[in-house]
Amino acid sequence: MTHDEEARVLAHIEAALIADDPAFARRFARILRRSILVEALTAGLLMTGAVLLITGLATKHWPIALGGASALLSSATASFARQRVRQHRH
Repeated sequence: MTHDEEARVLAHIEAALIADDPAFARRFARILRRSILVEALTAGLLMTGAVLLITGLATKHWPIALGGASALLSSATASFARQRVRQHRH
């Protein structure tokens, strides 16, 4: 099955679900938006942590470097936790 065929089949399934149960479609869309938001926030935390860590190390301001390391650790933990949840669901 090609990518275009898969896209058409998924669009057909989505249209059928929306017609059959609009409330489910709204819940699913809300969950999808929330998932995208969490991924964007995690990526932002990763970038911020990297910048803070590099800046702190370059300027020898250890509190800044520690904050950057903490942000990197937090984003990595959140990312791994989301991966485990996704793997557990499938």
